[in-house]
Amino acid sequence: MTAITFQFSDEHGLEDYRRARFFAGWHHGANGEVYTEKTLQQMNWTNLGYRLGAIFGTAKASEIDEVYQWCFRLWCRCN
Repeated sequence: MTAITFQFSDEHGLEDYRRARFFAGWHHGANGEVYTEKTLQQMNWTNLGYRLGAIFGTAKASEIDEVYQWCFRLWCRCN
């Protein structure tokens, strides 16, 4: 297995965009959609949401947002 480099792109610099992508990914993972290994090689907000949604499943929007906010705070500290 090869290592995955985790680097979040800041394509648009807009928190609403990142949040929307995270939510979309979460719902994809929670609903059982399958992302390819190639897709998951690049870590972005959609893929992060997908990975967490696949683990934790369906959740309230407020719960998903709480997880997003925590991830975003960590991302801001590292960038």
